[in-house]
Amino acid sequence: MNIMEELIASAWSIYRVLNNGPASLKAAGNDILALLSSLGLVADQLRAYEPSRVENRSLRERQNGCDLLLEELENALARSRISTGVPEDIAGLRSQIVEETNQITSFLETLRRSSQARILEVLNEIRDDKPEELRQTLGTNWIVLEAEMIRLGLEKRSIDAEFFFIRNWLGDNCSTSNGVVENEDLPDYAPGAHRGTIEEKVQELEQTNLILTQSSTEIAATLYTIDPPPYTFEEGSDEFSDGQFSQYIQNAIRQEASHRFTSALANPPVGPRPWDWLPLALRPQYKDLDNVNKTMDSQSFSVMAYETMPRCAAEIERLKRLMKNSFDRKQRGGEEVNSEAFKSLEIMSAAISCFALLQDQNPQNVQYFSDLDILDYEYSTAIVMDPHIEFPHKELELIRKSCYQLLTYVMGFLNALSSIYVGRTYVSRSDEELDLEWKSLRLSTRVAWVEKQLAEWTTVENTIAHCRQTHRMQPYIRSAALKALDGWKTAERVLVGDEVDNIKLIVISATGLPNMKRTWVKIVYYGPNNHGGARRMFEGRTAVAQRSMNPFWRAPFDISAECNSKMIHLEVYEEGGIMDKEIGRVKLFFSSIRGMEASFVDRSLLYDYDEEIDLPLVIAGGKGKETAQPTIKVALCWKGRRTRVQERGLPSNPPGKMFRPELISTLPIEHYDKPISIRSSTKSER
Repeated sequence: MNIMEELIASAWSIYRVLNNGPASLKAAGNDILALLSSLGLVADQLRAYEPSRVENRSLRERQNGCDLLLEELENALARSRISTGVPEDIAGLRSQIVEETNQITSFLETLRRSSQARILEVLNEIRDDKPEELRQTLGTNWIVLEAEMIRLGLEKRSIDAEFFFIRNWLGDNCSTSNGVVENEDLPDYAPGAHRGTIEEKVQELEQTNLILTQSSTEIAATLYTIDPPPYTFEEGSDEFSDGQFSQYIQNAIRQEASHRFTSALANPPVGPRPWDWLPLALRPQYKDLDNVNKTMDSQSFSVMAYETMPRCAAEIERLKRLMKNSFDRKQRGGEEVNSEAFKSLEIMSAAISCFALLQDQNPQNVQYFSDLDILDYEYSTAIVMDPHIEFPHKELELIRKSCYQLLTYVMGFLNALSSIYVGRTYVSRSDEELDLEWKSLRLSTRVAWVEKQLAEWTTVENTIAHCRQTHRMQPYIRSAALKALDGWKTAERVLVGDEVDNIKLIVISATGLPNMKRTWVKIVYYGPNNHGGARRMFEGRTAVAQRSMNPFWRAPFDISAECNSKMIHLEVYEEGGIMDKEIGRVKLFFSSIRGMEASFVDRSLLYDYDEEIDLPLVIAGGKGKETAQPTIKVALCWKGRRTRVQERGLPSNPPGKMFRPELISTLPIEHYDKPISIRSSTKSER
């Protein structure tokens, strides 16, 4: 397990690099994410099941193969840091990532089959050895059944991991007269509300619409002054998503991500973009920035309403045409056998239509961007400047979760249905095969789950109305968000070093000089030139110390360092009659990578610093030989860039969901052309 955890940690590290890289690396990042999912499932299975020697050998082979692949990726990424563009070897490794993912998935299925075989032995033993009355008790009482399985040698972790497999076995072998397993005693089970008839649902919807259209002013005031309608998620509410159906959901999610990625490459301006909530004049300033997200999250309201929903609707229509054409050709009772499939598509179509409510209700806003996302983006940006802004956190998050849960469930159902009704214009399977596949996937149960969500959907609609009304009555959120963005522009200039860093450097003393002479120290500051090199911009000196091998100066210098400063030299001289002689020197380097690093003597310029440090003095010997022996003590003190930003009341990180969560951005700003001043201060001035 330790090796597996190390592989997962390494894969996560590579995924974060790829995900934060240029758009051309996103495809490889998605492949790594699929690999991570498979590794996580294997790790979970190994916690619940002890593999055999043969399986351990296969596990080691997979671990070694995955380790080599990740090492190749790390090397490719290392090479990409010193080259322009995307190295071809990263693109070439994509097929290896997919192949490794497939092999790990196959190994996972092998592990599950072995675990399930052992569970089947125990379940069959319980069924064969117990009388009928006790078998019925075990079939309806999970706690009793679990205790019996543990008594017969199964581990609780293994039982929990294969919960849905065991429940399906109970449904086939210990079902009640109506063929439904009684689930009241299963863990974390809470029966939902009774599903009313279609007529009752229509009547309830008409009444809700009537209330919302009458006395809109009074209703709006009520929605804002009282708590929003309660909406509670059930833990494990997706009760019927067993392992097989979960795979269909995950496949549908991956296919949707691939569709979005391909569409963005083919036609980038189409679809919602993270900066579309801004005023029209501001959008060009942000769309090309490296630290701004290029695509919306798959769980955003805009993506669900304007991208995923239309694709699901098109897939529903395709399946309808496919089945109708197939049954017309067969001319033999197929429509009767598969009438449930037609009804299920109508229910899925009704579920998809619910997502039209997420579309922008204000025609003055930008196309393809939900006003709920506008609220979310405005608040996440404004809260940086004003953390006390009132905002319906829980309500908006519940809307997001409920919508995404229903949408992905419908996507998984359509994916499963497509695996049954294979083809573009005609289904060649027999009626018996279609009926068997339908029942084996338990699609009737999936449809019932969707119907249950639709029966309770008015609660979600009322919560959406509450959030929109809150947004309308808080226009200052938008102005606060725009103020935060304006403040970030100024803060970014400070964080990337476009404003000078004021450094106080105090030359205190030296220890272990080779001769007892009168000594002094020269300080030389090297700033940037126009060609990326260094140029001497100022030099100063301390007073001459008394004769000593451990001289003391305590001479302060105030340095205003530009962006891309190079170094400071401290040169120790002994006083001579005609010419002073250099004893030794030490170089203090600046380090700056725009948007990533800013330091002086390996101390970050982002944070406050006030310490004394001892530096090795390189002694100039005969014929160029240098020996590091004595030390020179200096004190360094500066106010960090983050502190300066906070003192001015500016955001110290990119504000809001529009930005990537990075430390420093890379906004291209011209540097100041101000002179560098270094002056020797007296004790009274300090």
